[in-house]
Amino acid sequence: MQIEFNLVQKSLELFPKLTNIIFGWKYDMPEIENKLSHVREEDCLDRNDLLMIRDSREWDYKKFWPDPVTVIDLDEPISGIFNLGWEKRKETISGLYKRFLHIEVVSVILRFVDPQNFAIISPPVEKFFSLQPKDDHVEYYVNYLNLLKKTSKHFQLPNRLADVDMAIWCLSFILKGWGDKEFRAKWTESDKSIIELILLCYKADRFFKKMRLCEVLLQAYQDIEGDECEPNRIFLADCLDSEEIDPELAMITISFCFESFLWKLIEETGRTEEFKSLESRKKWIEELKGNKIFETFPIFDRCLSLRNRSVHPWLKKLKPVEREEFIGNLEKLIQKKKANHL
Repeated sequence: MQIEFNLVQKSLELFPKLTNIIFGWKYDMPEIENKLSHVREEDCLDRNDLLMIRDSREWDYKKFWPDPVTVIDLDEPISGIFNLGWEKRKETISGLYKRFLHIEVVSVILRFVDPQNFAIISPPVEKFFSLQPKDDHVEYYVNYLNLLKKTSKHFQLPNRLADVDMAIWCLSFILKGWGDKEFRAKWTESDKSIIELILLCYKADRFFKKMRLCEVLLQAYQDIEGDECEPNRIFLADCLDSEEIDPELAMITISFCFESFLWKLIEETGRTEEFKSLESRKKWIEELKGNKIFETFPIFDRCLSLRNRSVHPWLKKLKPVEREEFIGNLEKLIQKKKANHL
């Protein structure tokens, strides 16, 4: 089903006008694509192609990137990697990156050679998607393209990744600059009406919010080493525990962490079937008290009380100080477990 007002497609249509406003002339990206079409057809890139990208009058390459001719001494053409398509995009990127060692320059070349499957890495789009730097530049670019692909699939149009990239580039500039009177004054009344609709749709859109949140969470999870005690979920709960976000979800998350921690202790006893037959978590803790958690029994007991109030909506909600206590207590138990001091 086609989206009635496609904010991405409409943003793309503003690209020529936006480049004229920002840079003083309209960028003509399709013309550069035409000049480089032979690279994909012949599966071969040479020094003259790099010069064409650098010196093209259809845009201003030198304003943003280093001279590709000085980045690499292209005595012999590069071939065999430009017709591999989407499924082998990583192979294509790796092949070029090995020669240029500059992922942004690689993205520029591929964007014009194969605009269906590639796009230019640009700071406005990186920021829009909340992307974080990676040591693996090839993997970073693959992820960048994957996000554009998801966007294309969701909005249906545009379907070329180069166009999706330009659309997000436009949208990011509009979001940043629309509050500036001088910037708004440079648009026609008709364009202003379209931009207002774009902004209205963007505000109601959940797709981009989800994508950015997923990227932030993914990065956070990657940066925190996980183990059997699930510190990643504790970290997530700590982040959610804000009146401006979702403290109730934070406590449901920390409750799950507590029960998982408790069950791992039960598994260590080798008596899981016996514990399953017990009627309540309270009895679990009492049973463990005898041979497992004698010194920390009061902490377990308190966590259980906080857990019950977290997951049962008919019980009194936890106060901020109690939520903080719950998270802190579980972290304390985990540390004691690691030190064998339960």
